[in-house]
Amino acid sequence: MDKLQKEFGDKIQILPYAPEKTDVVEHIFARIKKQMDLSIPSASDSPYQEMYKIFGSLDKVWIYKGKFIAVTGKNEVNSANIEAVLNGRPIIYNKHFKNLNDFSKLQFNDSVILRKEGGKFQSSLSGSMKGFVRDQAYVMPSKEGKKYGKRFVNYSIKNLYAFANEYCRIYAIEDIHGNHIPDTKTYCYEFLYEPTDDSLDYKRINKEACQLMYKDLKEAFGYSLIKTKRKAKTYVLKELEGIDEKLSSKGGPKVYDVTAFYFTYKNVPMSRLIDKLKYCMTTNEIQFINDETSFEGNVDIDINVPTYDFKAMRKALRDYGLDLTIEEREQDVYILASSK
Repeated sequence: MDKLQKEFGDKIQILPYAPEKTDVVEHIFARIKKQMDLSIPSASDSPYQEMYKIFGSLDKVWIYKGKFIAVTGKNEVNSANIEAVLNGRPIIYNKHFKNLNDFSKLQFNDSVILRKEGGKFQSSLSGSMKGFVRDQAYVMPSKEGKKYGKRFVNYSIKNLYAFANEYCRIYAIEDIHGNHIPDTKTYCYEFLYEPTDDSLDYKRINKEACQLMYKDLKEAFGYSLIKTKRKAKTYVLKELEGIDEKLSSKGGPKVYDVTAFYFTYKNVPMSRLIDKLKYCMTTNEIQFINDETSFEGNVDIDINVPTYDFKAMRKALRDYGLDLTIEEREQDVYILASSK
């Protein structure tokens, strides 16, 4: 957003708005401004906080010459669309599946790979919908409507299998010889499931539906989910000289101040720091982090760099007697193994 503000200068004004109290928002913006030269105002600056009372949790609201233009998602906020509005042209929207939230029946009818109708579990798997954004929707069973439904538009095989297996992170797809298979194609999948009783036990209902979804995917693609060991790229946290003096907590009240751009922990266990690094740094490419330090006890640490930036994080952690490297380590992983 800040990049777009700088690109168009005084032709536009991007105004963040938020429901949080002024002191909370100001604190976040103040810390972010230590890292970068922001040109957009704080979300707490009057009258922008009042905008939240008007627009609520809507995503991106467009106003031009005092008139409401549109509400869009983040993908529509780009240079081309800003130029369009400034020149009186309509916004170009990414295509969304129009029946995404209609669970009265199965909706995917084109390029069908697998389709099951009738009975308590109905499902449909089809090919990618070109030009449409990746999307999903669901409906939960209730006393008014017993069906549980889930719909995925343009999801990869890994992502579909992940949902069918309690959102486990899948390391790779492999053929019968152990060679990696690229996960480049996307598919559309949906199911409608009518629970066998009226208990409305959502956890059990979801588990039953996911087991049936997994059977569909296995039938269509021929992959089984297997837990095994593989050497994998891993973030490795190591200790440097002086770690005890630099990292050990001085005591006092516990502090948790965390965003994607910084974090401050005071008098908290080392495990919380490891959890934060796992959350903010692991990706599909590097899924693991090993703590190979011998440090025990609580920590005081103040990191004021974007937590997704490996080089910046590594430099910042060194001030606390820690080093972060990328190396290969043997890990327990989930793979999709082909039987064909």
